[in-house]
Amino acid sequence: VAASWAARLERGREFDALTDAIDSSQQTVSFAVGQVASTRAYTMPLLVTSSSATVRAGLAKLIDQAAQQRVTDLQRQRQRVDTVFIVSWDTGQRRARSDYAAYLDARIAAMASLAAGNGAPTAEQADFAHLQDDAAESLRAAAPSRSGASRAATLFASPPP
Repeated sequence: VAASWAARLERGREFDALTDAIDSSQQTVSFAVGQVASTRAYTMPLLVTSSSATVRAGLAKLIDQAAQQRVTDLQRQRQRVDTVFIVSWDTGQRRARSDYAAYLDARIAAMASLAAGNGAPTAEQADFAHLQDDAAESLRAAAPSRSGASRAATLFASPPP
């Protein structure tokens, strides 16, 4: 009985650590996407209308730099998710972590593409929604309690654009 109680307690701690890491990551994704989008919106009128190649190149560089800064932030969050300890036999939480990591990897790749001056893939091309839905579902399924499942649902209630 004591071992079962201890295992449930540890599983709850692991779930809390994972949801904390995901919560922080979701905030970082939202900030990153928002900052790059606002930089693009701010520079776009002059970027498309300026007759000066130097001005256009400088404005494009601003967008690239904003994206590169956010790539670093997203990579830090990805590392944080990776370092959440989950016991080897808890396949549900391991799958939730893996599914969320796949979503973050897609976000990082899209931001890195933009930082390299290649433009950003659309949400449909990068399949963010599908990857995030997979992560949300596996996290809810891995929740050790109803309150954990509720918390998992709220983490994905307002997905980043």
